[in-house]
Amino acid sequence: MFKFLRLLYLPLLATFCLASCSDLDEEANGIFVKTQQLIEQAEAETDAEACLEQLEKARANLQRMVSEYPSATISVQLASGQVIGKVSLDGLQATVEAAEISALKQRADRERRPCFESPSKTCVFFQALAAARGIKDDMKRAYALAAIAGSQAKAGMVDEALATARGVKHDEWRAGALAAIAGSQAKAGMVDEARETSDQALAIAQGIRDGGWRGNALAVIAGLQAKAGMVDEALATARGIEDDGKRAEALAAIAGAQAEAGMVNEARKTSDQALATAQGMKEGWYRAEVLAAIAGAQAKAGMVDEVLATTRGIQEDGERVEALAAIARAQAKAGMVNEARETSDQALAAASGIQEDGERAEALAAIAGAQAETGMVDEALATARRIKDDKRRAEALAAIAGAQAKAGMVNEARETSDQAFAIARGIRDGDWRTEALAAIAGAQAEMGMVDEAFATARYIDNDMRRAEALAAIAGALPL
Repeated sequence: MFKFLRLLYLPLLATFCLASCSDLDEEANGIFVKTQQLIEQAEAETDAEACLEQLEKARANLQRMVSEYPSATISVQLASGQVIGKVSLDGLQATVEAAEISALKQRADRERRPCFESPSKTCVFFQALAAARGIKDDMKRAYALAAIAGSQAKAGMVDEALATARGVKHDEWRAGALAAIAGSQAKAGMVDEARETSDQALAIAQGIRDGGWRGNALAVIAGLQAKAGMVDEALATARGIEDDGKRAEALAAIAGAQAEAGMVNEARKTSDQALATAQGMKEGWYRAEVLAAIAGAQAKAGMVDEVLATTRGIQEDGERVEALAAIARAQAKAGMVNEARETSDQALAAASGIQEDGERAEALAAIAGAQAETGMVDEALATARRIKDDKRRAEALAAIAGAQAKAGMVNEARETSDQAFAIARGIRDGDWRTEALAAIAGAQAEMGMVDEAFATARYIDNDMRRAEALAAIAGALPL
């Protein structure tokens, strides 16, 4: 017997009877008896997929009974949440959901070897979904499913992404996943569908009761809307954010998207609004983080003087370094190579003064990533060697390997990737190790090193991180 069926195990309702049964009651009771028979058939199954099939029929029967005979006594009782013979609508639904996970795991186990031997986008996404749906913690499962939906949307699998997003029970992440899907729809020319999906995301986000979660969700949606070219909608979303920090963060994301789209004047205006909003925030790491994001947007828009002024206003050393790294990236993309090198040197000097080990490691990792993206590979490797924290060094090396691959330095990319993997495997803390391995697997997939990415993913013993890594691998595979 599958464990989840113990909640529903019961004898047949052959002797169940209600006083003064009407014809309507008799019809409903007959359906209920058939439902119990299906549950007993499910209980007798040793195959998870066959068990699920019987339970789905049982659920459909019960739903039909309540729908077609709503005034029958047993329908009224079930619809009101009562339990009859250990059966309830909510209980059966929960049992079906548990059976879905069991069946999914069984199918995933059966298909894992052929999928990994001859991987396709569809089968690897299936493996990612199987890993995600098996996560017991509700929050972690929601995070993993939202990440998979985002990867599916990015890969152009919009219908599959929508189906995955519907399974995300956490409102903030479901809203974010839908916003990502809307962006993919917009880029594919599905304008009406994109607006509809975006509206769904907004409705969910605006309904979140907790102000912090609501602000997070709206800021994410605004940024994704802007990236998809839905700038007016993004600005409207940002205006609806009550928290100054989240509103400034959203405006900075919009300004960055405007600058990347060549809307330089609009980007300047929006970044000014973001800066004005941030001025009302209290001093601290979050304000510094928001100012760093604004500085990055200003750099993309070519606002040199404003960038320097914004950076000077960042009191936190770590965030100032990250702002300088973002500026170096923007300068390099604009062809200002010498300026990018100079800014990178400033960032390194600032990072050297950070006393806290973890913060310094994070700052150096940000610099190494920026150097790699700007073509300064030797400098990036030198910076990575200065990182004492294994997780940050492994992630920095993975980013450098990605940059080497993009530059056509394939052998060097493989070597750097191998170094990152070796460091990550030696990390003692399980959470840090799996997070680093997931980042490496994603980078390897983007480089086209699919076999290596699968090999890395096999070492990830955390379902959430493995699902995340598999989704990244699937996204990099051809349709």
